[in-house]
Amino acid sequence: MVAQHPPFTAAQPSDPFYRCLAGKRGDIFWRTHCKNKEGGEAFFSEEFKDLMESMLKLEPSHRATIQDVLEHPWMKGEVPALEKVIAEFSRRDIVVKEQMESDRQAKSLEKAKALDARKKVMRSGGVEIEDDIKMENLAPSKKIDCYEKLFATNTEFFSTYNPDMIQEAICNHLQKIGIQFKVNADKYKVKFTMVSKD
Repeated sequence: MVAQHPPFTAAQPSDPFYRCLAGKRGDIFWRTHCKNKEGGEAFFSEEFKDLMESMLKLEPSHRATIQDVLEHPWMKGEVPALEKVIAEFSRRDIVVKEQMESDRQAKSLEKAKALDARKKVMRSGGVEIEDDIKMENLAPSKKIDCYEKLFATNTEFFSTYNPDMIQEAICNHLQKIGIQFKVNADKYKVKFTMVSKD
């Protein structure tokens, strides 16, 4: 709770962090855990380190009892008044809610941009179709067969784009790189041959 992250993954000698405590090398454990903390090695007080090491010993019979923990100097140190705790949690609640609202607005804006981009569709000859044309009017112009899995014979990909757009993009690219191709008049098929230069 003090560090805002767990001290180790598992209380086993195989865990690299716990191994430091089990092997009485608390100095390495604390130096590692202080690296990115405000104040560096002074982040954890000596009393806190002593309490944690006494509670996390490898041998259970050597660990501090509940009574030992309650009587430890760190446990008897200053604590904030209830009003201060409530004020701090209220402040944090506001910060978290503001961040969540900011994230929600950013996500909403991204969705709106993506939706706007989908509404503008490029057609043959690079003519842009404007927003006022409904997407349902952009039905595929050719027959589409039901999908049937053909094992290891085709390279397959799936898309929510209009198939006319995909076919056009493929043909434009093949034309740009100088590859001859044939387009099937009835189905979404583009035949071409590519030769590797390797």
